[in-house]
Amino acid sequence: MHSRLTAIIEREDERYVALRPEVDVASQGLTVPRHAEILPKR
Repeated sequence: MHSRLTAIIEREDERYVALRPEVDVASQGLTVPRHAEILPKR
């Protein structure tokens, strides 16, 4: 079974903040591609 998750990525000062609202997870990093590694995929 596959499902899609929303990734909301915003820049805040020198960092990017990412949120996956469906699973209530947030992360931050210096680059956008880094969020693909950090945020859950399911």
